[in-house]
Amino acid sequence: MLYADDPSDLDYWIYKQRSVWRDMKRRQMPAPPGALLRRVRP
Repeated sequence: MLYADDPSDLDYWIYKQRSVWRDMKRRQMPAPPGALLRRVRP
């Protein structure tokens, strides 16, 4: 995965957009109660 600290770099924006899109996709997927409990309690 490409990552750039320079905001003017295209890779930086691609990385940011990709992480935002992945987060939205993760929130849309309904998680079973077992997975939520596992996430809260290690």
